[in-house]
Amino acid sequence: MTEQAFADTGFFVAILSRRDEHHRLAADLFRATQTPIITTSLVLVELGNFMCASKGRTLVAPLIAKLERDPRVQIIHPDEDLFAAALKLYEQRPDKQWSLTDCASFVLMEDLSIQKALTGDHHFEQAGFTVVLK
Repeated sequence: MTEQAFADTGFFVAILSRRDEHHRLAADLFRATQTPIITTSLVLVELGNFMCASKGRTLVAPLIAKLERDPRVQIIHPDEDLFAAALKLYEQRPDKQWSLTDCASFVLMEDLSIQKALTGDHHFEQAGFTVVLK
């Protein structure tokens, strides 16, 4: 099985925002990687929500269109089972400040045996994954 990486919201924010501390690393990584990249429509919704009040808002739709055309990228749209499993994890971990989107990402990563997270979000480390943007 080919190694895959999961792209979280922080990865896409870093790509779009030159002010982000991980901008260069994320942009270079995205440009150069041949590793299949998995993300979810939940992550992309979170990206749109995060960028909605900034100048970067106009960059979100073109990025998503680019991701949809990129053969390295697979955007997974959660079904009822993924949502239910994410909600269960969310309920089980009141000790963590994990968003429901994070929980869906963790469940999906476990299901697909993905260890590498394209993000700087320490919540992925808390959940046992390897964070790439450091």
